[in-house]
Amino acid sequence: MSDNRTFWVKYREYRPVKIKTQFIVDKTGRVEYLSDVADLIEAYQSRRGSSLANVDSGLISVHIGNNNDLIIGNISEPALPGSTLLNSLTAGITEDTPLIIKANVDDMEVDKKGT
Repeated sequence: MSDNRTFWVKYREYRPVKIKTQFIVDKTGRVEYLSDVADLIEAYQSRRGSSLANVDSGLISVHIGNNNDLIIGNISEPALPGSTLLNSLTAGITEDTPLIIKANVDDMEVDKKGT
């Protein structure tokens, strides 16, 4: 993916947050791009204050959903494979049609900061 796109990702009942597919890696201004769902998960986890920062990324999945999927239990769509290319997705491009992120861990293990 060589263009900068924005994806909206929602966790639990919290409001969706946006993640851009282009980011600056170092002081030289080298640009990197998120290319697939696995990269999107990593970006979500690395957000400042992310409640999923310390969760094994293998326990996190991304699903196509809608803004009415307020809690993890409402997700009926299967997880997107980590190798799914972001430029093939039509979901997640607006706040009203976010991608839904799910962590397959006990509630006690996830810090509930709201991100």
